[in-house]
Amino acid sequence: MNNIIDRADLACKSGSKDAVYHLQLVEVEGGFVVNYQNGRAGGALAGGSKSPKGPGTLELARKTCDKVVKEKMTASPPYQPMPGEGSQFTQLSAEMKERSTGLLPQLLNDLPATMNLEELMRDPNFVVQQKFDGERRMLKQESISGQAIGGNRRGLEVPIPLEIAASMPGVVCTLDGEIIGTHFHAFDLLELDGKDLRGVAYGLRKDRLNCIAPHFGLHIGVVKDALTMPQKLALWRGTRRLKQEGIVLKDLNAPYTKGRPNSFGAQYKVKNWNDATVEVMGITTNKRSVMVGIRNSDGAQTEALIEVGAVTIATNQAIPVVGDLIDVKYMYAFEGGSLFQPTFKRVRTDLEPTAACVKQLVFKAANLDVVRQLLITQDELNPWAAVHNPGQADEEIYAGFFDEADARRCMRHHPGMEVVKHLGNGELTTEF
Repeated sequence: MNNIIDRADLACKSGSKDAVYHLQLVEVEGGFVVNYQNGRAGGALAGGSKSPKGPGTLELARKTCDKVVKEKMTASPPYQPMPGEGSQFTQLSAEMKERSTGLLPQLLNDLPATMNLEELMRDPNFVVQQKFDGERRMLKQESISGQAIGGNRRGLEVPIPLEIAASMPGVVCTLDGEIIGTHFHAFDLLELDGKDLRGVAYGLRKDRLNCIAPHFGLHIGVVKDALTMPQKLALWRGTRRLKQEGIVLKDLNAPYTKGRPNSFGAQYKVKNWNDATVEVMGITTNKRSVMVGIRNSDGAQTEALIEVGAVTIATNQAIPVVGDLIDVKYMYAFEGGSLFQPTFKRVRTDLEPTAACVKQLVFKAANLDVVRQLLITQDELNPWAAVHNPGQADEEIYAGFFDEADARRCMRHHPGMEVVKHLGNGELTTEF
């Protein structure tokens, strides 16, 4: 007796990956087992059992099936149900299918070491955008009267802030972008009025996105492209000055391709890394990572260490011991907290313990709200500015913008913004 009670047939196509995964819940003598087959689509498949202890109860077998399906459909890149009968389990798989949006994002590679950033910036076919430090989201509005839904980088439906959902009424489209707080930064347009634009060149997709931008509400903004070399350099230098995550370079002629390419690609990310020397405080049990710390000053080495997080050590590197000084690269440090995305570089034997001090750290700028995430002040890139206390001794440029309309929107919705000023010839000129 070998009766298939339920089954799932899943497929994953992303970049060069083209794989299938088949799972069956089978009734056998003595109970129920779960079998699988997996491998490259169209090729020979490997097989095995997810029931190593032999036949068990139907409840146990279903739990095993549900767990495997969930792992596959939430993997990165995720598997999706194949069309046809028997393509989903009756329990968790149905839930996962309901949650799946079918929207998978295009993921970026780091700029290869073999490519020169400045040369790529000089290429007129590449534009530059700010890389936002938020959560990747796809935003889809299927009908004029419908409710916008959000999808994460795995293609699963996730909640979105009500303010964002309310900011795209009547715009039937699918956007790719990042969420920071209650603001959605849209940087690509995938569908418009039911038409798939993924095969269209990025430059044309972005033109259409800019055309529909006026229809969005306050909580959806379109990320601007730096087009000229001065604009690109200003944006890049501005993100470093403001301790932002970095920049993205995009090929104007490239289509939208879901997944991450094995190498190179049409879009690259350049993160603003910083370097620091820290001291190993402890070894994480059963993991290849160490806890690290710094001192408040460069004074006595007997000063107590302040923990700033954990650093993973690659398998081809020896794990440092307690008391070692190590160099790490990181994005930025949080005030009173840890390093963000620290990466181990090497052990330092040529420095004194006092080298691990707080003075060397670059901290994330404090109190950056949504508007300040858009800020590159006093540069050619953003000639329009919203200003606190204009004409007074404590006058402050709050945020800079590409367009006058964006600056005036900031002025309306943020108390204390009394005037918008245009930066002309390096001077602030009042505009009403």
